[in-house]
Amino acid sequence: MHLAETIQQKMATDQLHSLSDNELHSLLEQSSSSSLVIDPQDKHYTTGDLISDLITKDIVSRKQKRDLLKVLISDKYLFKNIDTPLSNDVFKRVFALRLIETLIKNDDQFQIKLI
Repeated sequence: MHLAETIQQKMATDQLHSLSDNELHSLLEQSSSSSLVIDPQDKHYTTGDLISDLITKDIVSRKQKRDLLKVLISDKYLFKNIDTPLSNDVFKRVFALRLIETLIKNDDQFQIKLI
């Protein structure tokens, strides 16, 4: 069983309250390098969706979120082969943008408080 599937099963049964740094980085690598579908019933739920859920449900700690943001805003993800025309790395960049958006939406430091 893949790490992503194990994590999703634990989340579904409320058995997952935190994630190790190694698990998070392994999941990130798995997410950006494949289009693994976790639930065969839902063809659109990928490991990227799982990371977004982990962020949204605060299973990823604040420190992990900061570290994840640093990794995503790097030459490995957001700027991967950005100057290479017709590169498939555009998908990795979109993946990074999507997770960066989720991180920003779910971090109260970035939230604007309306009075």
